[in-house]
Amino acid sequence: MRRYIYSPDKHVGFENKNKHKVPLHDEKAINCMMSFAKTFKPNIWIEGGDNLDCGPVSHWLKDRHKAKKDLDLKKDCLTYEKLVVEPVNALSSVTEKWWMIGNHEDWVQDVIEANPGLEDALGWKTLIPSLKNWKIVEQGGFISLGKYLRFIHGDTLTGTSNVTNNAAQKYKNSIRFGHFHSYQVATRYNPFDNNDVNTAIMVPGLCRKNPNYLQGKPNQWLQGFLYGYVEDDGTFHDNVALIINGRTVIDGKVYTG
Repeated sequence: MRRYIYSPDKHVGFENKNKHKVPLHDEKAINCMMSFAKTFKPNIWIEGGDNLDCGPVSHWLKDRHKAKKDLDLKKDCLTYEKLVVEPVNALSSVTEKWWMIGNHEDWVQDVIEANPGLEDALGWKTLIPSLKNWKIVEQGGFISLGKYLRFIHGDTLTGTSNVTNNAAQKYKNSIRFGHFHSYQVATRYNPFDNNDVNTAIMVPGLCRKNPNYLQGKPNQWLQGFLYGYVEDDGTFHDNVALIINGRTVIDGKVYTG
């Protein structure tokens, strides 16, 4: 039996807010997950996309010079490396490491498309050297664990309250995804075959819940991550751990950041 953690949407990076540079990621929430990981000892780690916010190269901020002031992609990468990659690399139990490219990381590809000479300088294993032994999954790609379980970032899906239903119907496999920063579950079944059943789970992220672009509006964002087990026959069991104020409880034990 192998153990896995899937964690999307950390959005490691910064934004300018009220004349101060503030993090878009939630360090306490990230540290809470890492605290659990030391006890759980996962064999497989999946960074589920939008791992970095990539605000310094965002097309949304292209002409917003004040909003972009002092933002630095390389510094964001160093922060991500320190908070996430190096602690995962230090877990001796982890033998399989995946790094998914989400729609935010794809903004770097937009820069490369416009400036082909920067391709080597902006490669992810150049920007984040400690990703050396990680497998990179291109945007829109997927990861399979066992016979039945698939992981995507989630930017290929649309909708709001019915996203997980759409995912279950579209992929016809048990699917886990992020991108929406919230938590939903849906089941797809075949009325003619009791064995043809799969589930879709929207997994929360580990970013702050009120960035500038939401303008303080109420939202359904949550914080959390997915952990689980895949057996030798390909069957699996997993759970979403929700983090509240940098704290989660799993199997009666409290983990904090």
